[in-house]
Amino acid sequence: GLTSDKESSAERKLQYHVMKEMQAYLKTKGKKVIGWQEIFKSNLDEGGVIMSWTSRSVGVRAAKAGTDVIMAPSFSCYLDCRQSNNPDEPLSCGSNGNRPVTLKNCYELDPSTGIPADKQKHILGTEICLWTEYISTPEHLEYMLLPRMAAFSEVGWTELEHKSLDRLKTSLKEHQFSIYEILNFNYRSALDF
Repeated sequence: GLTSDKESSAERKLQYHVMKEMQAYLKTKGKKVIGWQEIFKSNLDEGGVIMSWTSRSVGVRAAKAGTDVIMAPSFSCYLDCRQSNNPDEPLSCGSNGNRPVTLKNCYELDPSTGIPADKQKHILGTEICLWTEYISTPEHLEYMLLPRMAAFSEVGWTELEHKSLDRLKTSLKEHQFSIYEILNFNYRSALDF
């Protein structure tokens, strides 16, 4: 009995319906639903969590509405995207409009920007993503992760006032890269923020 209207297609309404049913079922098992941002319009019950991935805007709207959010915007968090515009970069998926996700993009993400202080509790954290459809070797995987993974770890673990791109650059050059070398990891050594 679902029909399309100016807000949503019948198929999208079916998705929302199934999500509500799934959330109710999981709740009976003591679990909560976590889904991509597309489920936000499902009018999730309290306890539902969305992953904001195309941009921060859906996550900001969800947090302001009282929905829990994991921030994973593609422009900062999708490590399957190339690291620079250098033509020597390996094949990548380009899930963010084929723009690179630089070390600086990863490092400068602030999941709470634009969210009122009383709603920031709804930002549960953040996540980096690395889809592997274009990655066929462990060396390619390591290259896509490193050193962006080190930069991104500070997004979740370092207070904003303690973050510094210069400190990160020094830390990578003086400490992290030597660890990568000892472990024989393949990594991007250029620090062209």
